[in-house]
Amino acid sequence: MKRTFTCPKCNGKKIGHFSELQDLSEATRRLSKPQPRQIAIASEVTSGFLGAGTKESLAGETEAYVCAACGYFEEYVKAPEAVPWDQLLHFKWCNA
Repeated sequence: MKRTFTCPKCNGKKIGHFSELQDLSEATRRLSKPQPRQIAIASEVTSGFLGAGTKESLAGETEAYVCAACGYFEEYVKAPEAVPWDQLLHFKWCNA
């Protein structure tokens, strides 16, 4: 849908775009400030004055397309080239 603006399931042409998806989990709703949805947590080993540690950050903000006819929904990472893929928790390559 991202490139053709046509639904691959029903060939519908009424396609909507979410430039940012909100994380509406119970935890973020309690804070009353939903955060942009991201795909993973990146973990990086650091070293400093107090020794080694781990720095964690969110990675991979998403956008989405939806077909108004059948409801099919596709979600994409906005900037895949900026995601530190090898540092993502619970991630592994399927073809490696």
